[in-house]
Amino acid sequence: MFVIQAVFFDLYNTLCRFDPAPEVSQVEMLFQEGVSIDKASIAQAYPFADDYMADENERWPIKDRSLDERKDFFSHYEHVLLQKAGLDVSLEFASKIFARLRDLPQKFALFEDVITTLEKLKSEGKMVGILSNLDQDIDQVIDALSLSDYIDCAISSLQVGVSKPDPVFFQAALQRLDVTAGEAIHVGDQYKSDIQGARAAGIRPVLINRIGHSLAPDDCPQIESLEDLFPIIIEFESDSFGT
Repeated sequence: MFVIQAVFFDLYNTLCRFDPAPEVSQVEMLFQEGVSIDKASIAQAYPFADDYMADENERWPIKDRSLDERKDFFSHYEHVLLQKAGLDVSLEFASKIFARLRDLPQKFALFEDVITTLEKLKSEGKMVGILSNLDQDIDQVIDALSLSDYIDCAISSLQVGVSKPDPVFFQAALQRLDVTAGEAIHVGDQYKSDIQGARAAGIRPVLINRIGHSLAPDDCPQIESLEDLFPIIIEFESDSFGT
């Protein structure tokens, strides 16, 4: 038996979401262009678009692309999303929708289970880290979400020069908190970026699936709320799960 010393979390769709929710903004923009679709159809399409993003980011990190190349990527991302939602639209139309969405003010909101979860982890003496592929100042985001008092480290791809799923990213987090891979777990919503990346670094992963739609294989613990994390930690500490 061993004790988990550090719990790492992905940021977007794990601890926070866009406010308003992205499917709400998508539906509104599409309606303004004369296309009607329900929020549920958009929401169930996001795992496919996010899977495309993970593949592309691994092939060629998006942060390393030029402005025009990033615009092209996000046009294709939006196209995948809309097609998987059941809309037969052109790449040009998808590009137009994404350009309008990009111009909206971006605000984040915490999920309701975040603060109580972080408070409990801290009360148990565990260190908490946030690992994100954000290409912006993550400390500003953490401050805006009022998470600074709960976090021992926050690492972004902008800081370390690589992105998840690169194990170097996770190793940087381990070094920052001075823990071994066996003393840490990582919670995230992206199978390729979070689960496979953590495993490659020797860290036990937990997949959080808040939206109820996932393309991930059933080969790791999965939760729908952070409240479900604590029984998983107990089982990890009793070594019931492998890496």
